[in-house]
Amino acid sequence: MQGRARAVQWAASRRRPRSSILRPALAAEMGTGTMGADWRGFEISGADAETRAGIVRFQQDFQAFRDDAAAIFAVADAAPGCGIAQAYAAAMWVYSQSAAEIAENAAPYLARACAAEGLTERERLEVEAVAAWANADFAGAAARFEAVAARWPGDVTAVKFAEFVFFQAPDYRRHLAFMDGVAAANDDLPCFLAMHAFAHELNGHVDRAIDIADRAIAAEPDTPWAHHALAHAFLNSGRIDAGLAALERHTASWDGHSQGIRGHNAWHLALLRLAVLDGEAALAIYRDKIAGLAAQSVFEHTDVVGLLWRLELAGLAVPRALWAPVAAAAERHAFEAVMPFLNALYVHALVRAGRPDVAAEAIAALAVRKGGDPVWRTGLGLCRGVAALAAGDARGGVALLEPVMATVAAVGGSDAQNDVFRLAFLRGLSEAGRGREAAALMAVRLGGRTPTPFEAAVVR
Repeated sequence: MQGRARAVQWAASRRRPRSSILRPALAAEMGTGTMGADWRGFEISGADAETRAGIVRFQQDFQAFRDDAAAIFAVADAAPGCGIAQAYAAAMWVYSQSAAEIAENAAPYLARACAAEGLTERERLEVEAVAAWANADFAGAAARFEAVAARWPGDVTAVKFAEFVFFQAPDYRRHLAFMDGVAAANDDLPCFLAMHAFAHELNGHVDRAIDIADRAIAAEPDTPWAHHALAHAFLNSGRIDAGLAALERHTASWDGHSQGIRGHNAWHLALLRLAVLDGEAALAIYRDKIAGLAAQSVFEHTDVVGLLWRLELAGLAVPRALWAPVAAAAERHAFEAVMPFLNALYVHALVRAGRPDVAAEAIAALAVRKGGDPVWRTGLGLCRGVAALAAGDARGGVALLEPVMATVAAVGGSDAQNDVFRLAFLRGLSEAGRGREAAALMAVRLGGRTPTPFEAAVVR
């Protein structure tokens, strides 16, 4: 069960009542589901009453980031003929972002899902979408989730899956168009409002994102994904005081959810602290809320690397020992080809931990496997540039990064997450004696606003 718990790190806790993601009236009406239907009223094939009830619970726990979402594995194991239960269980393993775990653990569920008889058309499309997703065919997965959303926009579980596909293969306009298309069917759900707010933020609609996130929180204060949308909006617009106030107001509520969302929202809080160069506070959050609490989780790895890297960009000393735990995981994950965003982070961690040989080996292996793919060509250039910068070669790193910076968002991750690559490039320009170029690019980034103390420290 430990591995299964890791598979739902992002979905998660047993401490909150299930009605917390719904308006009270809607929870009373739909919380137990109806015979033959899921939480949102869609038909479930191949399921008895107990299986249907388990699926309804999963759908609600998943939206609320509760650990109880892991119960979908028992539901699927007990009902091998229920195709949608198998697809849901497979999807939870896809969230692991580990090619090895997906191949080992998602594949059996997908095989049963594909073999299930009597699937509805909606279920068939969703099974196909999850299968494409598991194979890192993000374009195929997105197209199938869009097909589901076009005909059954109230399937908010499929909407949530699609949101992560858009994270792994970012297309911010398409992402927002998807959320806009299903808004009318889901606009009474705080969990959906949080997704819609995030999609607006990714497109630079900061005030709109804040308004929608506030609506979600007004309906249900314990909506951690809405808190997450606010963190993005306030950080990326330089409104640090407002961001700190918003996140600190809700911090205590995160304890009722999974470590995945607890750690990631804490990461955003640490970035806001670091924005005013409060490195001690950022490190305290790293120690208390992020590192070592889910040591095998890729979500933790991305938060750890992203935070430690930014601490270094701020000019703060990061002992090599802090890189060691994530570097140990990187020795395996850096060779996997899920999305280049992860590989670039793992490469940086390996070099900073004193393992440039492993980083170089991973890049070479990925070049053989993925060198013909356009996104991976950007990703490989990014990894090579990241490795050079991490080794202290500013001129070489900048030269490697310059050809790929225009398309770096395509490698995966959110705007706040893959922004570390842009920041590292700006710092590299400064260290390579190209300070005027760095300052000019920073000015474009700021769009007329005053830089935060952190941003000012990056370009010196």
